Amino acid sequence: KPTILGRSNHFFTQTTPQIASRIARALFGERGLRAFLSFYEYICWKPNPLLQIMYLALMIGGYTLAVINIFPMLPNLYLDTWHRYVVSALMTVSFYMYYKACAVDPGVITKENHAIFAHCFPYDNELYKPLECRTCKFVKPARSKHCSVTNHCISKFDHYCAWLAQSVGERNYRYFLGYLLANAVTLLYGAACLALILLSEVHTKGLLNATFVNSRTGQRVRAGWMVILQYLTHRYQLIVGLLMLTGIMGVVVLGFFGYHLLLIRANVTTNEGSKWASLEWNRQRNARIVNRLRDYLQRHPEAIATTSASSATTSNGSSAPPTVATVFGTGGKPRVMTSRERMLAAAAGGAVEGEEAAKDTTSKDAGTGEGGAGGGAPAGAPDPELDRREDKCTLRELLERQQEVLMLPVHMPDNVYDHGFWQNLMEVLFPPSEQRAKMMAQPKANHAHERGQANGDQSVGKRAQGTPG
Repeated sequence: KPTILGRSNHFFTQTTPQIASRIARALFGERGLRAFLSFYEYICWKPNPLLQIMYLALMIGGYTLAVINIFPMLPNLYLDTWHRYVVSALMTVSFYMYYKACAVDPGVITKENHAIFAHCFPYDNELYKPLECRTCKFVKPARSKHCSVTNHCISKFDHYCAWLAQSVGERNYRYFLGYLLANAVTLLYGAACLALILLSEVHTKGLLNATFVNSRTGQRVRAGWMVILQYLTHRYQLIVGLLMLTGIMGVVVLGFFGYHLLLIRANVTTNEGSKWASLEWNRQRNARIVNRLRDYLQRHPEAIATTSASSATTSNGSSAPPTVATVFGTGGKPRVMTSRERMLAAAAGGAVEGEEAAKDTTSKDAGTGEGGAGGGAPAGAPDPELDRREDKCTLRELLERQQEVLMLPVHMPDNVYDHGFWQNLMEVLFPPSEQRAKMMAQPKANHAHERGQANGDQSVGKRAQGTPG
């Protein structure tokens, strides 16, 4: 889409790989290009520990610098010694939550445990329908998605997190939230401590009443906050640098945590959020198309078709609610490339599927309508109103299939998974699949216990029979 995020995504996933591949081919030939593509796929589309190493290096390195250079500055005017232990405790919690988020199973669905996840959530027949996963070869449970990076179906899939080197799903989402919250609190607490350390230095050294001398010109300057800030930046470079890093990253991580709270409020995952946005965009387009046709029919009642809307079916013979694709015959188009395939194709310098198809479709649309639907425009003299193309269709095409067009869904469906914030939160903290697994395991445990008791009773009876009177 022509938005800032859309252009940014196209730049990083299409333009940048193409430029890098051309440089690799020019410098190292085809062999260098293949090596670049292998490295590119490993970095972008394979679970790898690179960002995990970076995270641990930043956290451990920052904490080590604090212990060596900043802890000795406590206590001061504003901070007591016990703040050292608070920082250490927060770091411990952050590392623990990070370990849990990385190590806990996100909810990988296999043929063996499919029965556990199959009925955790109902199908809403909008975002989720009982369809088979082409890779895993079983019917995907509602709210699950096949992760292209880990190559597994994940229950209540949220997103793949490169910082964790695994997917975020139903069973580790709570630890992911804990990881975000713990890191946000640690970073912001550290930033506050660093700011108070600098403020203590200002008051301890009397910088507000000091006179500063420019070492180059010899000019004497009276104290002001800008002058003091320049002095602190020069005198305490490590503290100021850590303050900026922890402050900025703390705000970013806290904002990310707040974003996920908003998702929990609506019981929507990150993956579902994009699906709902796409569905809303499609319904708004449907509404524009339907309103455009209705407005024309109100002004030209003679153009109303005689076929009753109740007997109309989609162009593929289905009685299901139509879509723009089925109405105009684009439902049978070839499989669209995944984002991974598009990125690799762009990096290799080849044509990206969809772009050429769009050009072909545009060239064919001139006489046959969107997607090559048969029939063409009705005979008659060209009419600017009828031939003007909006939302990839003309009024002529709408009039040809007006009964199907008037049946296009225009209202957003309700989110059947939203049960209120607190119940949604309980669903995050106590995943339904874990509760279901315990329920399914309980009868097996009871059966094993009863069988053990029966075996024990039989052995006791045999011993009793063999005992002399």
